[in-house]
Amino acid sequence: MLVPCAVRRNPKRQCRQPEPLLDPPALPSTTGPLPASVRNSIAARRPAKAPKPMPLTAPTPPTLAHATTFHQFSAATTTHSVQAALLEWYALNQRRLPWRIPYDPVLAPSDTKPQSLDPQRAYEVWVSEIMLQQTQVKTVIGYYHRWMDAFPTIQALADAPLEQVYEIWAGLGYYSRARRLHEGAQHVCRALQGQLPSQPDVLLREVPGVGRYTAGAIASIAYGQPAELVDGNVIRVLTRWLAFSGDTTRASGVQWTWQAAQQLLDRSVPGHWNQALMELGATLCTPTQPRCAQCPVKPWCKAYQQMHRPTQFAQEAQSSLEAPEIEECHLCLPLDPSLDKSIITQYPRKQPKKPPREEDCDVYIIEKPPTHHAQDPTYLLVKRPSEGLLANLWEPLTIEALNASECLAGQANSSSSTSSRAFSSIVISRLSAFTGDNPCFSDATEFAARHPGAVLVGSVVHVFSHIRKTYRVHHIRLDNDHASTQLIDEPPHSCNGEDDKHDPQLLAHARQSLDSSLARSFIWVSATELSTMAIATASKKAFKLLNDWKAQRSSKSPKHLARKRPRSTTATKPKPNATLDHFFATK
Repeated sequence: MLVPCAVRRNPKRQCRQPEPLLDPPALPSTTGPLPASVRNSIAARRPAKAPKPMPLTAPTPPTLAHATTFHQFSAATTTHSVQAALLEWYALNQRRLPWRIPYDPVLAPSDTKPQSLDPQRAYEVWVSEIMLQQTQVKTVIGYYHRWMDAFPTIQALADAPLEQVYEIWAGLGYYSRARRLHEGAQHVCRALQGQLPSQPDVLLREVPGVGRYTAGAIASIAYGQPAELVDGNVIRVLTRWLAFSGDTTRASGVQWTWQAAQQLLDRSVPGHWNQALMELGATLCTPTQPRCAQCPVKPWCKAYQQMHRPTQFAQEAQSSLEAPEIEECHLCLPLDPSLDKSIITQYPRKQPKKPPREEDCDVYIIEKPPTHHAQDPTYLLVKRPSEGLLANLWEPLTIEALNASECLAGQANSSSSTSSRAFSSIVISRLSAFTGDNPCFSDATEFAARHPGAVLVGSVVHVFSHIRKTYRVHHIRLDNDHASTQLIDEPPHSCNGEDDKHDPQLLAHARQSLDSSLARSFIWVSATELSTMAIATASKKAFKLLNDWKAQRSSKSPKHLARKRPRSTTATKPKPNATLDHFFATK
C-alpha cells in the first residue's frame, strides 16, 4: 500500500531547525542611542551562544575534590607490588658506578645489608652524594676517582689543606661543597673518632654540612638503616606515582614528599630502594620526556592513569571521599591545560623561579710579561673573602659595581660605564707603583696612552643559581723595566682633579673594594700554574676572553705587516715607458 506523501518519512532526514530571529535593522544615528527597554528586548530575542566544548580529559585537582588518602596506594598489596616491580627493574638496569654496590635480588635481604659499621663505605657514600648535588653523574665519575686518589680516607681529607681540596675539586663548580666536606671531615676526626654516625638524626645533628637528604643517604646506603631520602628525582617520581599537584617548594609540599617517601620505603633493603627511586627518576621518569612505556610502575602510576584513563581516575578521586572521617586534600593546585605538554610532565608542581638578579663587576687581569727568569707571563690573583659567594677562591682583581639602591640620591641611575671608569681610575692610580709613574689618571684611556697594555677586552656573562653576573674584563700589561713583584703597602694615591668628575660615592666604593682585596692574600702565578689552580668558572671565562683577544690580535699582525712591508733597498733599473710606435708594431 502506498503511503501518502504527507505521511511518508525518511529516517535519514533530520528535522529542520527553526532559523533564529534576526536583529532589527539599526536605526539611523540621528535618532540617538536606543532606549534600555528596546535594547533588552533585542537581547532577549537573540539565540543563546553554544557553550564551548569541554576537554575530554578529567577535571584536575583541586577542581576535582579528593581526599588526602587519594595520594596513597590503595592497599598494602599494591605497595608491595610497586616495591617488587621497581627493585626487579633496578637489578637489571642499574648503572655501574664506582661508589655503588650492585643490587642482587637473588641474595637474601640480610646478605645485602652491611654486616658491620663500615666507616670507609660511609665516607665514600658521603663524598659521592655531595658531588652529585646539582651535577650530572657522567661528570662526577672522573672527579670521584681523582678525589679518592688524593684523599682515600676521611682522615686524609681532614689533614689536607683547603687549597689542595680546591685544586682536586677545580672545575666541578659550587666550591662551597668542597669546603663543607673538608670542614665536616675535620670535625668527624676531631670529635667523632673519625667515624660517621649510622643514625640519620645523629648525622644531621653532629656533622657540619650534612643535611636531611645526605643523612638519609649515608644511613640507608652505607649502614642499611631504614631511612628515607628525598631529592629532585625522588620528588618527581613520587608526585607522579601519587598524582600530587601541591607546590613541592612550600613547607606543606616538602612535608608531604618526605611522608610519602617514608611510607613507600622498602625497609628490607632501604639503601637499594632509595637508589632505585633516584635511578628511575634519572633515567626513565625524566622532567620533560618521561619514557612511560618502559616504566616498571606504569600500572600503578596515578599520573599515567589520569592521562590515559581519565574517567577511571575521576571515579577513584571522587570515591576517596566516601569513607567516613576522611579529610579532603587542600594542597593540590590545578594543572594548567594551556601548557603545551602532557599531564605527566606537569608533575611536580612548582612556583615559577624568580629570575636571577642582575649584577656587574670590573675584572682587572694584571699581567707581567715573560723575563729571562720565567718563560711564561705571570698574572696577579687575589683570594676572595672567607665567606659568601666563591669563598676563598683565587681570582683576578675584581671590583663589584654599586647597585642603584646603594648610590647617592640623585645618582641612582649611574651607568655601568661611569662606575667602570671610576673603578679604573682607582686601580690605575694604585698600579702606578708598578710602572714608576706617580700621576693619577682619571681613565684607563690616559694610562693606555703611556702603557698600551691597559685596555678593555670585553665582557663575559656567568649565571649562578640566583645571580646573572656580567664581568667587564680589563687587561693591564706591566712593563718589566719598572714592575715590582709586590704590591705597595701605602694607600691608593689621592686622585684630584679628574676624579672629581665622577660620583664621590663610586670612587669611595672603588677605593674600599681595592683596599679590601689587596689586604687579603695575593700571588703571582704563571700561565702554566693558572691552568691547574682552583679558580671559579667565571674567572676562567675572563682569562679565555683575554686569550681569544690576544689570538685575534696576533692573527691580524702578519697580514698588517705584509701590507706595510718596506721596499727593498736594492737599486733596480726602471723599465722604459712604451712608445706610441710600440702599439702599432706588427706582431
